[in-house]
Parts: sequence; C-alpha cells; structure tokens
Amino acid sequence: MYLQMLTVKELSAWLNIKSSTLYLWVSKNKIPCRRIHGLVRFEPEAIQAWIDSFTSPSPEKPPGAPRQNPEDVDHLIA
Repeated sequence: MYLQMLTVKELSAWLNIKSSTLYLWVSKNKIPCRRIHGLVRFEPEAIQAWIDSFTSPSPEKPPGAPRQNPEDVDHLIA
C-alpha cells in the first residue's frame, strides 16, 4: 500500500499559509509531520485529524448579557 504524503508546498497551499509558518510549526512540534531523510512530509489523514481537533461540537449557547433596547445606546455615545 502506497501512502501519499504531502510536501510543505502542498500543505501550505491547502492551509493557505506561508511555507515559513509551516516550518515554524514543525520546529515547535505544533503540527503532525514525518521527517524522512531530512525532508518534512505530512500525512493527509493526520493533518485532517489535527484540523478537526480544533473544532469541537458546540454545546448549548451560554447565556449572554441581556439585550438592551436599541434606543438605549444613546447613553453609550454620550
């Protein structure tokens, strides 16, 4: 079975970030990667799981501050 690995250039295009940012994240172990003979490569499944880890199911919305009447904004402007 052949596993397709992403290069820094490919992943930076996918994530829409600079390659330098990606290299920084790699150096700080902030993103899952593999180092193969001095080259940095990324497994698409690991990257997708990493991205998914930042989005958690949103529980019920916490109660917010009571909304004020729109006419009551005059005191904020003053």
